[in-house]
Amino acid sequence: TDTGKRTRYEFRHPVGPDGRMALSDHARELRARLLRSAFALVLAFCLALFFYDDLLRLIEAPYKEALPRLQPGTKSEIVLNGVTAGLMLQLKLCGVAAIVVASPYWLYQIWAFIMPGLHPSEKKWTRTFVAIAGPLFLLGVATGYYVLPTGIAVLLQFAPATPTTLVEFTQ
Repeated sequence: TDTGKRTRYEFRHPVGPDGRMALSDHARELRARLLRSAFALVLAFCLALFFYDDLLRLIEAPYKEALPRLQPGTKSEIVLNGVTAGLMLQLKLCGVAAIVVASPYWLYQIWAFIMPGLHPSEKKWTRTFVAIAGPLFLLGVATGYYVLPTGIAVLLQFAPATPTTLVEFTQ
């Protein structure tokens, strides 16, 4: 029996036989998915704060690996400019880590919102795309991280040998 009470995210209008929903129900579902995604991002951010030192070493590694590749006499240092630079570095680093770590969940939420409106053939092609794009994306990230020290070394070679090149770490 219907007691007249509905949960916050329940559909208020009947879903049609063809799967159509009222605009207000779409907005309610979108809000619920956005809130879940935001909660996952906040949770991942708090987790990233716990692992901040490990994340910092992870992003320092390519720079430290590039230093021995520089021409003799070339000097370079990592610096933080400003009083709030350390805090901003921590927030940016943990924020990016949270976005990356929570990406499977929030991407699923986007997919789950869009998928009911797709035709069967479109669903088939998107599954194929995800199956191919996911591993290729991870391979691209790994390749970028692998070649980053070489890129840093090449860019630092453009600086003259006499002054010290200061690398702004938050950038």
